[in-house]
Amino acid sequence: NARIRHLLDLVRALSDAWAPSSVLDPFVVAPAVLGEASEATSVTRAVGIAASKLLSAVFPAVFPDSIEWSAGTPEDTLPEIPGPFDLVVSSPPIGLAARAELSGDLAPSIYRRDIAYWIMAEAVQKISEEGRAAFLHGDSFFHTKQAAQLREHLRQRGIHLNAVITVAQGLAPMALIRTNLLVFDRKEHDAVFVAHIAPGGDAGPLVRNLLARRPGRVIETGALVDESEYQGWSAFAAQHELRQRLRASRTPLRRLADISTEIVALPPTKVGDQHTARANAIYVREVRGVVGLEPPVPPKN
Repeated sequence: NARIRHLLDLVRALSDAWAPSSVLDPFVVAPAVLGEASEATSVTRAVGIAASKLLSAVFPAVFPDSIEWSAGTPEDTLPEIPGPFDLVVSSPPIGLAARAELSGDLAPSIYRRDIAYWIMAEAVQKISEEGRAAFLHGDSFFHTKQAAQLREHLRQRGIHLNAVITVAQGLAPMALIRTNLLVFDRKEHDAVFVAHIAPGGDAGPLVRNLLARRPGRVIETGALVDESEYQGWSAFAAQHELRQRLRASRTPLRRLADISTEIVALPPTKVGDQHTARANAIYVREVRGVVGLEPPVPPKN
């Protein structure tokens, strides 16, 4: 647990701040996340669903009193777990394909390649009116069609994305992919709170800003962004740095759309620096093509 101490500290700080009376982890491989969440003094009931039949036999012997363990796997027992819960928190499997069509109203095409989406869709609907759900997932949540369909599925049921907290090395040492704690609740939000925490980081300022829904002094401790524009922490941080540099520049800014005259798409085999030699044009990697620009305005005498 030492390698993910910052993640566990974040979960504990959030649980202390939210003060839930009941907690559910619908997919437990290691009980550390559920254990931290259920340590809040407000918690009177903690329920865990082991990720496999083997673990469902092991965990009750290790944690006989503090946690109620549901017999069976998440696919079998999650829909039947009685709720509601004030806090649902979990690290569901990322990229694990579903072996069969599962119960519920989430389209199989959404979760077929990532059963985490089914777990999230089923579990989040068990939160109370003032409850929250927090799931650890990768950056694919901002880039895949299935993830977009999942978010729309949840919105139609009154479940909304509240916050995205990027947790560096959140799955170490099992995986080194960038992970995010996705926080959902039953309230509509004008913007999504985003933040970042790394090993050794202090969760306190981040959590206080989340509760107040205000930006921090630095973006790592909080920023408010449009959900439709957020593409992950790396892109957001890079855009923020670029804006900071541009603000300090004396060069006036103009949108590319305002000065471009044409966009010429290039076949993948022809993409390269040789195309930037075209007169009054630039190669733009993001559109994989050459963008023609307005002729430069000659200087006044």
